[in-house]
Parts: sequence; structure tokens; C-alpha cells
Amino acid sequence: MRVHFVAIAGTGMGALAGLFKAAGHEVSGSDTAFYPPMGPALNAWGVRCLEGFTPEHLDPEPDLVVIGNVCRPTNPEAKAARDRGMRVTTMAHALADHMLPSTSPLVVAGTHGKTTTSALAAYLLHAVGRDPGF
Repeated sequence: MRVHFVAIAGTGMGALAGLFKAAGHEVSGSDTAFYPPMGPALNAWGVRCLEGFTPEHLDPEPDLVVIGNVCRPTNPEAKAARDRGMRVTTMAHALADHMLPSTSPLVVAGTHGKTTTSALAAYLLHAVGRDPGF
């Protein structure tokens, strides 16, 4: 599947693009800038990075367009995808629909301690012979 991300360079969108690439999909994405660490990571994963937002980034037409929450309704690329009737989704729905069905997710949420708690959970799962993605 060919997947295009509008506003790909954020931590969440970039990581999801990497998951799609690792799953064997052709992945491209656009953003205003590709600063470290996400820009170099996307390049290392083989994701095609396109500067700026323009409808031309949607040619040839992708099978799925993931539109970042940062995009306003007037974003020319996101608007073109909707106006052309392309299959569009959000980061959360793309994750739920395409990455999580074959997994057993453990979600850590809250104001403080998410990284520490997530690291401890991954360590414990690994210690008992599981193979957690982290």
C-alpha cells in the first residue's frame, strides 16, 4: 500500500510512518521542516520526505492519506486529499486500523512518569520472555 502523511515530522506521525515502512508499505510525507531527530530517522528508514504542503505531493494518488492533527482545514495538501475523495484518516485511526489489530497493546497515560513506566513495563515483559515493541 502507498501511504502519505501530511505533517509527518512530529514524533508521533514520524514514528507511525516508520511502522508503516517496517510493515512493507511505500511511505512518503510532507512537512515544513525535517529537524533532528525525526528528519534523519525518516531518511534512515527510507521514507520519502517532501518539503512544504502542496497538492502535487498527492501525485500519484496514495492508497491512504494520514492527516496530522496539526493541520488546519485550510492546509492545501489535506484539503486536496479530501476534495479529491481520497481515503483519509487520522494518526490514531491509522494506528488502530493498521498496526494494532495483530498486537496486544499496553498503553501508559498520565501527566508524569509515562516514559519511566513504559520502560519498566518493556523491561519486565522482556525479562519474562516476551518481545515488546517499545
